[in-house]
Amino acid sequence: MDKRPELLRDLLKQARESHGITQKALGEKVGKDQLFVSRYESGRRNLDVIEYLDIARGIGVDPYRLLRKLETP
Repeated sequence: MDKRPELLRDLLKQARESHGITQKALGEKVGKDQLFVSRYESGRRNLDVIEYLDIARGIGVDPYRLLRKLETP
């Protein structure tokens, strides 16, 4: 089973928390609500590419650097 979707969710959540951003604040930054953030962080919702880019930038991290962490050696 591919663990990358779960890993990506964890990376986004860790980045959000390490930057001291609440789910509500992140949702507001990307034009969504707190429930949107909660759903993708819990795995109840998948992100499309545009949403992923918006979220990573809303957190203040390089979206491409996060994706590189998903590559298998």
